[in-house]
Amino acid sequence: MYGNEPNTWDPQLIGFDRLRFIINCFTRLRFCSPEGTLELISKESANQAPKGYIPWFEIPHRLNKNEKIVFGH
Repeated sequence: MYGNEPNTWDPQLIGFDRLRFIINCFTRLRFCSPEGTLELISKESANQAPKGYIPWFEIPHRLNKNEKIVFGH
């Protein structure tokens, strides 16, 4: 299950690629590009996003942007 690819969602993903993407989103995701490409290496805080990336919860076109989400640990 370990790996940083695929780093962009595609409904055509199947098998381990699909499962890896979903697990990475639930367990490792902090930053995305505005287009939705995952950045899975950085571990900085939300205000220190790598160049070209933003915190996942600031993606403007995400489907749940009008819902309250509780996350963290």
